[in-house]
Amino acid sequence: MSNFNDHVHFIKTDKFKDVTISVRFLSDLKERKSSARALLAAMLCDRSKKYNTKALMSEKCDQCYGASINAKTLVYGKKQAVEFKISAINEKYAQSTLFEKQIDFLKELIFNPWTNEDGSFKEPLIEEAKNNLKALIDRKKDNPSSNAMDEACRLMGKDQPLAISNLGTKEIVDSITADELLNEYRSMLEKDAPEIFVVGDFDEERAEKLIKAKLPLNYKDESQQVTYQTVCDENREENKKRAISQTTCVVLALTNTTIADEDYWAMRVGNGLFGQLPTSFLFQEIREKRSLCYSIYSSMLSYDGVLSIICGIDAKQKDQVIQCIDEQLKRIQDGDFSDRELNPVKKMMCNSIQSSVDDGNSLINLAYQNTLLNQQETLDSIVDKIKSITKEDVIKAFSKVECRVRVIIEQEDQNEEMCE
Repeated sequence: MSNFNDHVHFIKTDKFKDVTISVRFLSDLKERKSSARALLAAMLCDRSKKYNTKALMSEKCDQCYGASINAKTLVYGKKQAVEFKISAINEKYAQSTLFEKQIDFLKELIFNPWTNEDGSFKEPLIEEAKNNLKALIDRKKDNPSSNAMDEACRLMGKDQPLAISNLGTKEIVDSITADELLNEYRSMLEKDAPEIFVVGDFDEERAEKLIKAKLPLNYKDESQQVTYQTVCDENREENKKRAISQTTCVVLALTNTTIADEDYWAMRVGNGLFGQLPTSFLFQEIREKRSLCYSIYSSMLSYDGVLSIICGIDAKQKDQVIQCIDEQLKRIQDGDFSDRELNPVKKMMCNSIQSSVDDGNSLINLAYQNTLLNQQETLDSIVDKIKSITKEDVIKAFSKVECRVRVIIEQEDQNEEMCE
């Protein structure tokens, strides 16, 4: 057992009328485990032993002045977290012991699931969660951008965490047994590294006492290696045809930089210049000037060392779009940009970071990131790092970027389809 205070994080602010409590359990990211954890999140948040119908759950939320509850899985490189979160209006506006009721509700959901007398999960609860999860997988597959991104990650990250979906596959979901779910639930409580976050305006001393008394989790100190550099030694390409309205292209590149590395923020600034922002080279050159795509943007999978470019295009122009993406990447690597182009990117990023103080989820995510990476970053320290990034820093970081994977989900030829 470790120090309770090392794993309970209080984020005091008077910016919100709500108080939010987040409990996160961290474990290894593995294929079957990923689906089982997604099922657990859906089941535990849906009903409990005390509130075993949707009507009772809704009534309990109403009693907590319209509290909102949810559970989901989150992926951080090699790891996966299950988060249980409850938000309710600050009790000073409700004239009640609402904060304690929030914690009691979380305790009920986490520790008292709806089970049979032998402790096994109720079969209707399992089946409903499976159906909901499979429907979510279908919706993701029906979205061309999400589908192409999943295919690209699978192609680049074979036998690595990048290839594992946080939802899993329908086949895996169907094959998970009640016993497997129960074992996964017990493992979550007994073996996972838990962290608790409270954000809002609250009495810290009282909050500590209530959490210590009502959430008896297995707090422990473990070294968590979450980041890694995805390995892909060859160029890989995949082309598919589907009944969609427009062609989607995804390009994945190795950055050889993760969120734990010294030049991470230089890479982030470079990505802002490259394709993340409306003023970026990809957007301005490929969409605005040449009208070669309907949409285009880049983002970073920061814990996996990967840069992604997603664009909606006309299939006839795919080769031209790929060539233009390569040209804009080389432009940054060659330093073909000025401080006049770089400085607005840094300013927009700083403004975005500073605005995070107005979003409770962003504050929780930063605190959790600090925990995972064993660091003490603040919004101000991040802004200072961004401001200090130079043109030379960006060139150095982007010199390590290597495009490796291309996936194109192309619109089916309707004439071809009619001839089948």
